[in-house]
Amino acid sequence: SMGRLDCKTSSVIALRSLSEDADAFITISEDTALEGVRILAHYGFETTPSGGAGLAAAIAGMGGRGPGARVLGVLSEGPEDA
Repeated sequence: SMGRLDCKTSSVIALRSLSEDADAFITISEDTALEGVRILAHYGFETTPSGGAGLAAAIAGMGGRGPGARVLGVLSEGPEDA
């Protein structure tokens, strides 16, 4: 269900930027992504598992966040039937 996040050929520019700027990475399951979609739908935001993956990662306990941390989530896709 998260096929849109599948990257066959990596971007050298993106990899360089991520290696310098990213603090952490996480892998989430299809079920975790779907939970993110369900939570977003509860608040009126319809998206796909790919669109809700960022929220799902935060909910799954992505490390590196303290009690005062701020998390920016990007809802990158609309509903599948749009």
